[in-house]
Amino acid sequence: MLFYFAIFISSFIISHPLKAQTPPRPEIDLNDFIEDLTQESDQTIDYSQLFDRLQDFLQNPIDLNKTDRDELASLFILNESQLNSFFQYRGKFGNLLSVYELQSIPEFDLNTIYRLLPFVNATDVGINVGGQNLFQRIAHEDNSWVMVRYQQLIEPQVGYETVISGQDTFVSKDPYQGDQFKLYSRVSISHTKDFSLGLVAEKDAGEAFAWNPDSSRYGMDYYSGHFQLYNKGKFKTIALGDYQLQFGQGLVMNTGFTMGKGAETITTARKPGSGIRPYSSVIEGGFLRGGAVTYSLLKFFDISAYYSWLNVDADIKTVKDSLNQEEAFISRFEEQGFHRTKNELLSRNTVITQTMGSHASYNAPSGLWQAGATWTRTNYMDSDSLKPVNFKKSPYPYNYFEFTGNTNEVFGADFTIIWRNFNFFGEAARSDSGGTGQIYGLIASLSKQVEFAYVYRNYSKDFHSIFGNPFAESSRPINEKGTYWGIKITPNKRWVWSCYFDIFDFPWLKYQIDGPSGGKEFLTKITYTPSKHNNVYFQFKYENKLNNTSDELAYLDYLSPAIKNSYRLHYNYKLPGSPENQISMASRIELNDYSRLFSVTTYGYMLVQDFNFEINRFTFGTRCALFDIPDFNNRIYSYEKNVLYAFSTPTVSGTGLRTYFLLRTRIIKNLDFWGRYALFSYRDRKIVGSGNELSAGNNRSEIILQLRYKF
Repeated sequence: MLFYFAIFISSFIISHPLKAQTPPRPEIDLNDFIEDLTQESDQTIDYSQLFDRLQDFLQNPIDLNKTDRDELASLFILNESQLNSFFQYRGKFGNLLSVYELQSIPEFDLNTIYRLLPFVNATDVGINVGGQNLFQRIAHEDNSWVMVRYQQLIEPQVGYETVISGQDTFVSKDPYQGDQFKLYSRVSISHTKDFSLGLVAEKDAGEAFAWNPDSSRYGMDYYSGHFQLYNKGKFKTIALGDYQLQFGQGLVMNTGFTMGKGAETITTARKPGSGIRPYSSVIEGGFLRGGAVTYSLLKFFDISAYYSWLNVDADIKTVKDSLNQEEAFISRFEEQGFHRTKNELLSRNTVITQTMGSHASYNAPSGLWQAGATWTRTNYMDSDSLKPVNFKKSPYPYNYFEFTGNTNEVFGADFTIIWRNFNFFGEAARSDSGGTGQIYGLIASLSKQVEFAYVYRNYSKDFHSIFGNPFAESSRPINEKGTYWGIKITPNKRWVWSCYFDIFDFPWLKYQIDGPSGGKEFLTKITYTPSKHNNVYFQFKYENKLNNTSDELAYLDYLSPAIKNSYRLHYNYKLPGSPENQISMASRIELNDYSRLFSVTTYGYMLVQDFNFEINRFTFGTRCALFDIPDFNNRIYSYEKNVLYAFSTPTVSGTGLRTYFLLRTRIIKNLDFWGRYALFSYRDRKIVGSGNELSAGNNRSEIILQLRYKF
């Protein structure tokens, strides 16, 4: 497969000769930027959508003279006081002549400006038609590139071949149909405030290359494409293909990535409504496919409309009704997007999800308040017959209030009010079932040193919002009540203290929780930055959640608290040097303990050492981590650097060593190469993984090769 990888890139370079280009904008390490936002995580999350958005701002910087509050807030850099100061300054003195004018704005300190600069520009970088039509502008756009990535686990796995470990032989009952490598390619051409054009193709490891139009298979297993236009007359956005929507606080419609609870305790409490955006991720779900527009009906009144027709993976079961007639229904949706085995292929594209809706918003001329309303309707059809098909979950007690049926509608209203340094926001919605959802909050800058956030949410046990993704403890806005408090204190430029406290209840049963339950979380973080070259922080997180008891002698399951304490000490150091030659190091210690009734308290730890350097055209990074985490309840999710547009947050448990080596270099002008090798070496096992993922030995290693060509 490496041969095909090389042929693809070679043919593309030959067909697109190199041309002169202006020097690129100075880059920052987005991995470091994102890790600062997400330093606390208790799950594996794909940050590719967040990375895409930030990378888009790097390539197409925000025009400070045209931006609005939501767009600037989506960087998670500015607090409410700084946002107010910026727009008051621009309203009073007019357009900024240079980004350096940010130093004249009250509330803007040098550290904030330094973090903001890579993503903004004070020059009009919008549409510069110059007599060219749209096709000519696309053909001559400098911000255009193609990328190909090859990824593979090195050890043989049961899904591909028979594995022998000692005297044990492992054979798959449902083997993978394809090769062991993963292949990904992407083309992107975009210009800020004008257009965006993109195409993504991917084949997961184990999926076969197949050309069968009857089953909608065209080589690669997954394709995604989009074409969006901006600011065409009264049309603010016109989207075709794959897109995301984010309105209000995401209670009714939010298919994009949003930040949740974490080390950034203030700015992530509110969801900035980004409207219609392109979709270019490889996650085979959580997006819409069809068309969407935003039209400026009046100067301060916008209306958006959208329609989507998307094939999705689902298990369809058939039962006989009282008249002995067969009835088909959807028992569950397969969200992983894998089509590697015969069983997985049976669920491929079996259901059509049809979604339509609209959003209307009014933005007051003063910019101090906004109100909106969102309506969405979703129904399911069988992909073969195009007949309606119902969704029905398994008849377990915890599913009693879940959505059942063919069609679901949700209507909601949202608002934002700015008063001095206070930002009040909220959204309320009602679904067809009669269930309601509500979320209200505020973010405030109480002084230059103190920021505060408060969020209250109440999602009833029969509230059904298929595309909702608001602030919540659970992954969906259903069966949850909670209150969140966040605070950040910056007494001076060297010290920052932040913390949050969240208490939540689940009025009805949940999976593996046989009764009404709840919990609480507390996180605190202290950061000390003595100079721009080094900083250290300490972080503590406390989690207390009710779960089924582990008492094996009990006749009935009852609930008892599961308590986890997590500690982290992290130190960053960057050697002084020129921008072309940088050396940095990071050291981390992570400890945790987990306890519950009738169980012995378990402990886990992880020691991490990172080393990174950048010399001329070469960037190199490596990590060595030792871990001893015997119990899976003590697992640690460790964010790692990866190749461009790829992410790694592996689940670390067991005993052993984790290491990786990452290299980036510019081969020739406009052609960049990334290579990554990562290894888990365990001391507590002779086989790694299970099922089709099982491999013999105590190692699990992976290689990634990637090329990007700017044309």
